Amino acid sequence: MTFQDGQSPIEVNSGPVAVGNVPTGTRDVSPVEITVPEKLEPGVYELPVEYEYAYTRVAEFNTQSAEYIDLTRTQTATLTIEVDDKPQFEVVDVDSDAQIGDRKDVSITLENTGTEPARDASVTARSGTGQLSFGTGQSQSSTGYVGAWEPGEAKTVTYRTSLTPDAPHRSYAADVTVAYTDTNGIDQTSEQLTAGISTAAEQSFALENVSSTLRVGEDGEIMGTVTNTGPNAVDSTVVRFTDQDSPNVIPIEQSVAVGALEAGESASFELPIEVSGEAEAGSKSFDFGVQYRNSDDEKRQYDKLSVVTAVAAGARSVRRRYRRDDDRRWQRAGAHCRGHEQPQPDSDRRRSAYLCRRSAQHR
Repeated sequence: MTFQDGQSPIEVNSGPVAVGNVPTGTRDVSPVEITVPEKLEPGVYELPVEYEYAYTRVAEFNTQSAEYIDLTRTQTATLTIEVDDKPQFEVVDVDSDAQIGDRKDVSITLENTGTEPARDASVTARSGTGQLSFGTGQSQSSTGYVGAWEPGEAKTVTYRTSLTPDAPHRSYAADVTVAYTDTNGIDQTSEQLTAGISTAAEQSFALENVSSTLRVGEDGEIMGTVTNTGPNAVDSTVVRFTDQDSPNVIPIEQSVAVGALEAGESASFELPIEVSGEAEAGSKSFDFGVQYRNSDDEKRQYDKLSVVTAVAAGARSVRRRYRRDDDRRWQRAGAHCRGHEQPQPDSDRRRSAYLCRRSAQHR
């Protein structure tokens, strides 16, 4: 069978179709894929088809053999194709703020390119990878309701998406389907569409020009520069000491704020640190993090930072300790600042003692 699609607006995507032997009666023909032009009006269309077959015209028999005379015939017929009135949908735009390691919005715009309205329509986006999820949890899909949808009308659905910190920086695909009720009140589902979601790289920071005045048995500082290496501007930036593997190195201040940072902008920081007398001198590696607020004013933290600095040997500190109300309290010998006369929790003691000594040094 050969389809004469040059004489019809319907395009046949295959060449001639072999049917094989056709016994008395009928035989099914394999489905043939066609393409209906996007702007084709609904209605009934004819598709000419030419079919060619061989048949036996004469059979002569004798006692030894049989002789057949076969002929070939070509005929034409017409197939009737009905193009329905119905909604059809197409992804026309994707506006993506998706970012590696963060939770951001992605807006998908679809247009009803069909000839019929859709009622009670909802649009479902589904991820094909575990690295891309929807909502505040780890759901692989999310659905937005859009209601009535007229032909030629565009609708936009916004989804909250999350990308894991280990996700590769590339575009991701989401499968999109539209569920709706047609004009006959029958529930329908569109064919699957694809929306490409572009992404931004993970927000990152760098610590540079790091130095310290750390000494065994004394208080000191770790100083340096924090740089917003992009890609976005951030607010309320805070440099944090996050190391959990150095019990003899105790932050007097756990963090220090450096404010808003544009992409590529830097700011200096200084963190007061206490090094106990039990610590060993030498080169040490410490973990740091940067806490910040993104463009949606949501708090985030970047924890992929570490610094290497030296801890110098120091004179043994003289301390006097005492116990009160079963709580361990102590004061550094010789400290006479107001507020040190009374016992304080360790964290408050360290901070006030440090500020006292800093003030004395400036005086």
